[in-house]
Amino acid sequence: MAHRFAILLVLLAAAPALPRTSPATLEDAVKTAEQEMGRSHQRVAEALENLAEAHRLQGRMPEAEKSLRRALEIRRAGLGKDHRLTRQTERLLLEVIRP
Repeated sequence: MAHRFAILLVLLAAAPALPRTSPATLEDAVKTAEQEMGRSHQRVAEALENLAEAHRLQGRMPEAEKSLRRALEIRRAGLGKDHRLTRQTERLLLEVIRP
């Protein structure tokens, strides 16, 4: 379990490497985060944002939108609608749905 958690933290911190990270790897990071921390943890939202960015870079906007909408739900529920991370996720979603 500790090994999977360490891998997850590396993937979550790897935002600059996203263009080289496959969506499948990031989907695994989302699943690991859900298993280790719970489906509504803020790290899950972060993993979903990374997954959405990978999809966006590949031009897969529907998948990016789906991940960002879920991340936004987690952010709003856990942090509130006015928190800076919630607003950041809203901006990311707007960039995807209004290219």
